[in-house]
Amino acid sequence: MDGPEKLTATDESFLLLDSPTTSQNIASLCILNSSPNSKELISRWNSVLEIFPKLRMVITPTRRRFWGRKKTVLEWRESKRFALADHLKRIELPQNSTRADLFEAISAEFSTPLPLDRPLWKQVLFDNGSESALLTLYSHALTDGLGALEVVHTLSSPKLPDPPTERAPLNRRFSLRSALKALRRELFAKRGVPSLCGVNSPYRSLNGTSLPLSTIRELRDSFQASHNDIFLALITRSVALTLRTSSERYESPRVIIPVSLRDRRARLELGNYLTGVSITLPIHLDTPEEIISEIKTQTAAIKSERLAESYAAIGDLGRFLPARYRARYCNALAARTACIATNMPESQRPRSIAGAEIKAHFGYPALMEGHGFGFGCISYNKQAFFSLVTDDAIIPDSLPLLKGMEAAASEFLHIARRSLKLTSVRN
Repeated sequence: MDGPEKLTATDESFLLLDSPTTSQNIASLCILNSSPNSKELISRWNSVLEIFPKLRMVITPTRRRFWGRKKTVLEWRESKRFALADHLKRIELPQNSTRADLFEAISAEFSTPLPLDRPLWKQVLFDNGSESALLTLYSHALTDGLGALEVVHTLSSPKLPDPPTERAPLNRRFSLRSALKALRRELFAKRGVPSLCGVNSPYRSLNGTSLPLSTIRELRDSFQASHNDIFLALITRSVALTLRTSSERYESPRVIIPVSLRDRRARLELGNYLTGVSITLPIHLDTPEEIISEIKTQTAAIKSERLAESYAAIGDLGRFLPARYRARYCNALAARTACIATNMPESQRPRSIAGAEIKAHFGYPALMEGHGFGFGCISYNKQAFFSLVTDDAIIPDSLPLLKGMEAAASEFLHIARRSLKLTSVRN
């Protein structure tokens, strides 16, 4: 599995979207109860590298002959200069530093571009003496969020899985009909909410909060919705609350939702086995029932109309364009949306990395051109951990969005319990 591997259309898309102000970095952040054992952590990484050989690979332009003509293609190839030490870093923070100080230091590392002449990942350990954090940063060209999550699973697994013996296929064919269907859907779409979009800067601010998973499940059961529907509804309400004091006229924002195309064979694969489907966040609706109902209608259409297949075909269509037009094509698609929202399940049992227990687990998405913010959610150890990444030039203060998630959850829960109480009284 260590031979050359051609970049997929989606890999190339993220590489083309990467720029000084829209670095396509994604990250997993684990807050630990203590500092991990350094020797054990290195030993675990050496094992992880055997299971995920792409972590040792770099993107290499290669000349290939197609139909009698030579063409440059991008391939993943083993790095001749790979050294694990180049990808592991430790930052000591002052002993009296706060959680806010920790997130500020993490934000600085997240905002630092990864060098293209090395494998596109790194892990940074932050330690202030009483609390530690492991930030594992990847270029989105290397992997999607589920692949990044699987690396953390492997690092924290008591028993290492066997390395895969063959590459897992993407399991899809290009369909021009599907691509045209999605393009028609996006042609007249507007990203909405100009104050949440704008000209990007190189710097990103990371933050996070959490709610008991029991709260999310109670909302899910009360409103007969999925976990993902509740997550999107909370984002909708958070944005609405943030904009409540604004005098600006705005339209409901469109959000990109990553949809996984992985099957079981791809569990231990890095790469982009995903596509992105966009929906509208109904911020003008007043009640949780209305918001969740509209979200449910849109997410149901993703399945019933096979929109994931259509949007995957849009990405594949870009491969047929000349290289000089591909970046414009990718950015034109991103310009139809205002933000991104990702949601991933995790283990509901506590896990440890090199002797340090994971107290919290956050996942951070990449922002595309013009995006001011992105939300992520990871359900781990009976908690729902909500992550927020913002562009400082577009949203200087991310606290209202984060507090809006907490306020929305309280509001939704109050209404759900009141409705249940009224139903009980009637019965």
